[in-house]
Amino acid sequence: MNMTRAQGEQFFAEETTPPTSPSVDVIIPAYNAARFIKETIASVLAQTYLPRKIIVVDDGSTDETRAVVEGLKSDLIELIATPHVGVSHARNTGIRAAKADYIAFLDSDDLWLAEKLAFQIEKLQANPQAKVCYSEASYINAAGNEAPLLFPIPACGCGDVFAKVMSCFFAISGSASSVLAERKLVLTTSLFDEKLAYLEDLDFWARLALITEFEYVPLPHVKIRSHSYSTTRMEKKRHSEEIIEDSMFSIPYVFERYAADHAYSERTINRLYADLFYKCLLYRAIGRLPAFLQRLEAETPALYKQMQARFSLRLSVALLFAYYLRIPARLRLFFHTGSIFLGGKRAAAYFRACRA
Repeated sequence: MNMTRAQGEQFFAEETTPPTSPSVDVIIPAYNAARFIKETIASVLAQTYLPRKIIVVDDGSTDETRAVVEGLKSDLIELIATPHVGVSHARNTGIRAAKADYIAFLDSDDLWLAEKLAFQIEKLQANPQAKVCYSEASYINAAGNEAPLLFPIPACGCGDVFAKVMSCFFAISGSASSVLAERKLVLTTSLFDEKLAYLEDLDFWARLALITEFEYVPLPHVKIRSHSYSTTRMEKKRHSEEIIEDSMFSIPYVFERYAADHAYSERTINRLYADLFYKCLLYRAIGRLPAFLQRLEAETPALYKQMQARFSLRLSVALLFAYYLRIPARLRLFFHTGSIFLGGKRAAAYFRACRA
């Protein structure tokens, strides 16, 4: 069930005053995470505002993930084992097992600084209209050293952030590893969409933004780890054709859900076109563009209608080049690798240079 903002306000008006020290359950989905999960959990146990539980959902790992978690001697840790279904299913399993006032999400290779939860709880207690809070994020490599991000993700600030989330695509800094949300609010939604291969987090933040304000901590309390052992990257290598289809259409499918009730700006529509053209170039699939557009018309009619009405060729071309070039980042990449294209051996060379 998804509520409107008016229904959300009525829902919260009927709630009793929350306790002065609300409890937090941390949900960590884990798949073949043995290499990093001990450090991830340690960053939660080091919080100045300790959670009630750390719920680790092992998504059918085939490595030593379960053994590593079971070897950590803490009464705060609760391990749930499931078959390998996917990260959304794992997060939803954790949500259903949670009992605390708030739920915090953390991916199994990311880290928190010690005051992350304390700052977020303070923000939410200061603003009763907000039931979700996120923090600024920084990026690290496999070794835990700072790693520059080629395409920094802008924060969408606080308050009513729905339009910003939908216009920026990835406007929640740190995404799942950053967000703290009231459990009762989360349970009024249909949780993470387990059918989405991409952007399940963006879709979920958009649904939350429709019913509550967001708060924002502008401090880098979250460390996102970028590394070559990412499950998503390995899956991409194994199922490249399937990944192209999923990547192409995850964004339109998400935007279609809100297109009937929300008119997107011309800039947002052109970002959608630019993203489609960019991915056609990236996946060397320009010849399939007409078929992709036909699929858009057939499967996302409300969005396609807006795209037809608001399309601006000049702005779309400009955004395409902005997407693909990102001049400062590409220049940095060129000086490290001799190319403005990030892929394969050049990507590895770039990240080696970052670690040096």
